[in-house]
Amino acid sequence: MYGIPDRLKALSAAEEQVLLALWDCKPPVSRRDIGARLAEKGWAAATVLNFLYRLEEKGWVTCAKEQNPVSYTHLRAHETSAHL
Repeated sequence: MYGIPDRLKALSAAEEQVLLALWDCKPPVSRRDIGARLAEKGWAAATVLNFLYRLEEKGWVTCAKEQNPVSYTHLRAHETSAHL
């Protein structure tokens, strides 16, 4: 659909906002970095983390849990199209 690989699941409006905030950050990106970008939303840290878990489950982001703090990376267009 619309050039998005079938393996990526559709996003809710809130998940899209979190993904856009992630794209705006310079890697490596922590949950705090993303939360700072979304401060005007008034979301708790746990809410942002929950959205990041969902984005990971849907295949939109990867998580490097071996790092401290945990860092998140979005999948770029060329990475997603390579898996078609």
